Amino acid sequence: MSSKSSVLRFKQNRVFALLGIGGVGLLLLLGGVIGGISFLFPSCSFVVLLKKILYKGIRRCAGVHKVVVRGSICKEGVFAVSNHISYLDIVLLGEQAPYVFIAKEEVKNWPLVGWIAKKFGTIFIKRTLRGIHNGQTRIKKTIQQNKAVLVFAEGTTGNGIVTEPFYHAFFELHPEVKIQPISICYTEVNGFPALSWVRRYLSWIGNVALFPHLFKCGGWRSLTVVIIFHPPFTAGSSRKLSAARSVSSVRAGISQSLKMQDFLFLNSLSKAL
Repeated sequence: MSSKSSVLRFKQNRVFALLGIGGVGLLLLLGGVIGGISFLFPSCSFVVLLKKILYKGIRRCAGVHKVVVRGSICKEGVFAVSNHISYLDIVLLGEQAPYVFIAKEEVKNWPLVGWIAKKFGTIFIKRTLRGIHNGQTRIKKTIQQNKAVLVFAEGTTGNGIVTEPFYHAFFELHPEVKIQPISICYTEVNGFPALSWVRRYLSWIGNVALFPHLFKCGGWRSLTVVIIFHPPFTAGSSRKLSAARSVSSVRAGISQSLKMQDFLFLNSLSKAL
């Protein structure tokens, strides 16, 4: 198979990208309305449904048309920890459960997105050990209210394959709190396994502007994401052990997703031949 045909598999469509960005823009305006309703009626089941519809709409406009979910989702009184690839992770996980997200303090100043995040009840923290420690008070209080809190415990975004160690400070929890690790893995682009050079465009790393990155992601016809919800465990008394156990589960889940995708692709290829 020629290198040219291999590249064409991942060819991007600018029309799809422009339509996707337009759709995301309209949905963010709708998100502003939903944010206002959410602030007034935070526990209303109808608001939870509206948020789920919003997340799903943004996800599809961004080109993620297939989401494979494995494992059981804990939706109440849990501290969820996940690897972090891009802003799409928030949309993907928000569609699955009514999480209260933890975000860096700078997000509050983002136009419209910051306002929506505040109205959705996001917990903002400074990305320092002291800032994380100060944010723990609100995190503990939110979990005590039987809500699900989610943090991207690497403290930054990655390429989706290598998961950085989790910050121990995030795990300063009551010993009886349930912790659920979550693995996110982008496995397919346009129906083919996502190659390493393609993953550079999927990841939102460094100072890449939001809309140029969204333009690249939306240019593909279809993205497939695998989300694995690992069995929860109780926090215990050691932050380091909780962090190590969580990141180990996340890494294992990513490896499992990639191996399974390779197996399915090779199996379908052999049948076609």
